[in-house]
Amino acid sequence: SKREDFIGRNMADYVPNIKESGRYDEYLEVMKTGESLFFESEIISEIFDNIRVNIIAFKMGDGLGRITRNITVQKDMEERLRDAERMVTAGKIASMVGHDLRGPLSLIKNSLHLIEREPEMLDTLKPSIFRSVDYALDMLEKFRLTTRSDEPNLLETNLGSLVQRAVDEAQIPDE
Repeated sequence: SKREDFIGRNMADYVPNIKESGRYDEYLEVMKTGESLFFESEIISEIFDNIRVNIIAFKMGDGLGRITRNITVQKDMEERLRDAERMVTAGKIASMVGHDLRGPLSLIKNSLHLIEREPEMLDTLKPSIFRSVDYALDMLEKFRLTTRSDEPNLLETNLGSLVQRAVDEAQIPDE
């Protein structure tokens, strides 16, 4: 497809589901208000691989201008980087937890050896065994909560109104 294939045509003729998705109404709003729109989207295509794009839509004369940029490779690289960072972090945490668990586990093991040889020590050692178990369980729970991966809550944002709000709220000193 060439650029000329799209100029002057209604987007509803070549973008599947544009009306059902609500995007068509957002574009009409851009044309009505002149306020630009910026968003990222995934394009699912039978002809091409699925691609991720960012789109800037803006009023252009009586029509709509749209700049679409393929960001698939960039997003894939960002995802790989996040995965690598998670692996490094998980490795560091696992090393710390392993180190910190050695103490309570050694105490439990040594206490059990002592109890095998001297069963009358059970009542004396039982409180420290329970404290060590509680400490280890608490540490594992903290590890679980730290490494739990909650997905970020992404929201589509109108870049034009975001920039306008930042400008409106900026304190500009008098000259």
